[in-house]
Amino acid sequence: MRSLRRWKWISVCLCGVVLTAGGCAAPANEQANQSAAAKTDTGSNATSDGGVGASGGSSSKIVITMDAQGYTPIQPTEDNPHPSTQLGTLAKQYEKLHPNVSIHFLPVAMTGVLGSPGGLVAKANAGEAPDIVWAQENQVNSGAYPAGLFVNLKPYLEQPNPYIPGNQHWIDAFDPAIIRDVTAPNGDIYVDSAELVGAAVFYNKQVFKAAGIKTPPRNFTQLLQDSKRLRAKGYWPFGLALGPGEQDSAPSWFERYVMTSFFQSDLQAFDVDHNRFETGSLDYAVGVKKGLFTMKDPRYAEAFKLLKQFSAYWEPNSVDYTSGPNGQNLASTWLMTPFIDNKLAMVFLTSGAFSQLKQLGWTDKQYGVIPFPNITKAATPYAGNTDISYVVNAPTADWQYYVSTEKADHTMTPTKEKVVVDWLKYITTPAHSEEVINQRGTTVPTMIGTKAVTASLKTAIQPPDTLKPPVIVDGILDNTLTPTAANQGYKILTGYLTNQLTFSQFSDQWDQLIEQQTDAWAAQNHVDLSKYLT
Repeated sequence: MRSLRRWKWISVCLCGVVLTAGGCAAPANEQANQSAAAKTDTGSNATSDGGVGASGGSSSKIVITMDAQGYTPIQPTEDNPHPSTQLGTLAKQYEKLHPNVSIHFLPVAMTGVLGSPGGLVAKANAGEAPDIVWAQENQVNSGAYPAGLFVNLKPYLEQPNPYIPGNQHWIDAFDPAIIRDVTAPNGDIYVDSAELVGAAVFYNKQVFKAAGIKTPPRNFTQLLQDSKRLRAKGYWPFGLALGPGEQDSAPSWFERYVMTSFFQSDLQAFDVDHNRFETGSLDYAVGVKKGLFTMKDPRYAEAFKLLKQFSAYWEPNSVDYTSGPNGQNLASTWLMTPFIDNKLAMVFLTSGAFSQLKQLGWTDKQYGVIPFPNITKAATPYAGNTDISYVVNAPTADWQYYVSTEKADHTMTPTKEKVVVDWLKYITTPAHSEEVINQRGTTVPTMIGTKAVTASLKTAIQPPDTLKPPVIVDGILDNTLTPTAANQGYKILTGYLTNQLTFSQFSDQWDQLIEQQTDAWAAQNHVDLSKYLT
């Protein structure tokens, strides 16, 4: 059930200050030197009595600073009338249980700064990282962050969680598949992960009925057949976001689907990193140099020919990704209009669309949702024998919390570390995590015994336990090589999909791009690719 890649939901910024359990407070770079006594619900400056790194006794206030990302409690606005607030409620409850502890949430403006390796590493190098930080677990485990920034939580996970009745080992409350996914190559576990995010196909039941389609497509061949029928009936079959955005970028998802399917049986030829979940930049570069990930390989060329065939049924105004309030991008918001007007049959979006549909008053009586239909040999002889329907779904959303080490956070002490982990234990219980995650309703809570906000969300995003996950093979559209490769790749691909380039022209430009960017990546990272080519 592992997937790539870097998905998170971004909330709208309401103030440029640190948020306390009750509201807005001091600037983030001043948080460790100010007193908690001035916390208010209306946004006055909050301070701390200097006890951030103190012993934690009853006479010393411990201030925990947390980058909660999309779960940062913020006040409602006209653009965002139903923001996440439940984590703030839990913080108030925890502070009542532990009067010597104060929880401070970083503002959304700062979560954006720290939501990338560069931003967080810069803070950590100065010893100014928050006590609890957010990072993509696949980036942490693949070495995108320097070693020594995050506490190994595995010893704590082996301890009881006192906030879960009868629990002897905190780790037993987590989905074993999630634990497997987030465990680092050395066996350590650095992240507290409790949710699953993904993409799915939402279909309009009324449109399907009008077109005489009784069931949603079970595979890619049926998807094309249904799309042809829908178009003949006057409906646009499929809507998606076409652009280089990280959250709703359908071509990068499709690239991942087909490459995982087509190259699964040939992993030994290019998988030199031997990551048990996914291939990475080095693997892709080796594949390019071996001629696998070029248009000279018929499997690779077939991936884009299938995408071109599929694009004939796309709603013509699919737009580039642009971030909007609370992680709702303009592409998905715009596509909802023809969808709910019964003019568009299917939309391919992230699980955030569940929340949008709910706000529009739609229920499962009006729409259904399925994983992306599997690509089988009925569609192409190059398809593998593995189910790739869930390969863009992953425990890589907002609930990825790390505890900073003293190296990254100079206020951290052994005593404070235990208090910080205790706060994580408090929120990371089945009951509490479900409350926080389901308030927003865009991801699936994964702790044992939790339920998704709707059964259809769980079905679409979380693969069945019987499904063996493939090793994910990613391409350049998801920044596997360089941002330039991804951005230029989208430009060239768009030219092909919109008939501005023939396949021959597209192939020549694409191969030239990936050869250049593979060399650029190798030079930038001081990698001698020749040693992998013998």
